[in-house]
Amino acid sequence: MRNRPPRFRFSISLKLLLWSTLLLAVFYVISTLLINRVHDIELLSSGIVGVNYRVIENSEQMAQQLISLIENQKRFEILEKEEYRQLYLRNLLDYAARLRELRRLNPDIPEPWVGLALSLAGNVPWDPEDENLRPGDILRATADEANPSPSQDWVFLPEETVNEWLGILTEARSENRARMQERLVELNSMAVAAEKLGHYGVIATLLLGVVGSLAIALSLGRALRELRRGIRSLTHEGELKQIRVLTSDELGELSEAFNNMTEQLKREERMRSDFISMLSHEIRTPLTSVRESTNLLKQGLLGEVNERQARFLDISGKEINRLSSLLSRLMNVSSMESRDLVLNLEPVDVRELTWGTSERMQPTAEAKQIAIGVEAPESGHEVWADAEHIRQVLLNFLGNAIKFAPAHTEVTLIARIESDRERVVFCVRDRGPGIPEDEQPFVFRKYYRATEVRDSVDGAGLGLSISKRIVEAHGGSVWVSSTPGEGSEFCFALPLAPGSA
Repeated sequence: MRNRPPRFRFSISLKLLLWSTLLLAVFYVISTLLINRVHDIELLSSGIVGVNYRVIENSEQMAQQLISLIENQKRFEILEKEEYRQLYLRNLLDYAARLRELRRLNPDIPEPWVGLALSLAGNVPWDPEDENLRPGDILRATADEANPSPSQDWVFLPEETVNEWLGILTEARSENRARMQERLVELNSMAVAAEKLGHYGVIATLLLGVVGSLAIALSLGRALRELRRGIRSLTHEGELKQIRVLTSDELGELSEAFNNMTEQLKREERMRSDFISMLSHEIRTPLTSVRESTNLLKQGLLGEVNERQARFLDISGKEINRLSSLLSRLMNVSSMESRDLVLNLEPVDVRELTWGTSERMQPTAEAKQIAIGVEAPESGHEVWADAEHIRQVLLNFLGNAIKFAPAHTEVTLIARIESDRERVVFCVRDRGPGIPEDEQPFVFRKYYRATEVRDSVDGAGLGLSISKRIVEAHGGSVWVSSTPGEGSEFCFALPLAPGSA
């Protein structure tokens, strides 16, 4: 026999690993996009603070220096003091340094900053971009650079030139403010977009996580429910049912193993039923011969029988009858399992059914000194059933109740009409030892017998199993309620006959 190649198993661990990887990938993509947005915002905000804001600050100081330039010029012209000319020079040097700083902050200096630089270069004999600018270059003085002394032909800048610079500076500062406003608007838009990306990203990740986790949980839950259904059917109902294999993971393998186990149990159950049926047929023939021989001996046809012999023959007859009854039950169970139960459904009077059954069990009850009470409705109420099969169920219930009830107690057969549910409920109540709660789900299973009476009371554990099969074939239900030490109540329900009162 060739081995089949192993089938790929999409295990639970692999599912969780793939799902976790997907979530991490989504989170990484969203985080990367958000970080890039934040980086762009950081660059833009640093440009605003490091360029536009400092340009405004420097331009304001340049304007103040130009104003001081004019003031010092006028003071010199009025007072003719050398210190005002020195202050004038310092203002001009500071102004040039500020302009150079603006050029450094913004290499691609736009209009009107270009015009301002050209104006300065055209009026002062030095390059505004020269980092090694010296005061003597402006004054053309031969004195010490630390204390420059202007030559006699040195003149102040024309006031019109300074005013022109102020105008250009004001215009440039206004345009810088406009650009800064545009960049602030852009910064705000980028911040709003980043906020939306983060907000929607978190929502999408959470939604994806919840939906995916729910899908995995539902998949595992469906497989577990199928397993639970099969196990419950086996343990509580005693039925072997196949379950659906819904996944290819470990739960799917477990479902396949359960189905294989079910098939194996069904084969073994069929083998056991066939063996019991065969054994029953094989034993019935010699058993019949033994019964007939015992009857012949008891009747004295083969010679006179004394009292002691007659007593032992009676015991043999009872044991033969008990063995014959057990074989009949075994054959009945085997017959029910090998074919569908054929029912002759018809309206059956509830009162006649209950009273007729109790009368048949009277001799057995009297032999054990047990009274049988009947609580049944008046005639006219009918149940939709096969009379012989339902009478067999009642006989099984009454027989068990009489078997387990103590002497000098009462066993009650009850029939009540539940019109609102359109059904009739039959119950048999006894005052026996009761059934432990943990064993009650198994009492209707084949061959099951309670632990406390297993060694003290005869029986094969087939009556209740047969009764359950008959009731369910009628479309009814069967149940038991019991309290240990107080007794038990076995019940089943059948539908009312159409048109019954």
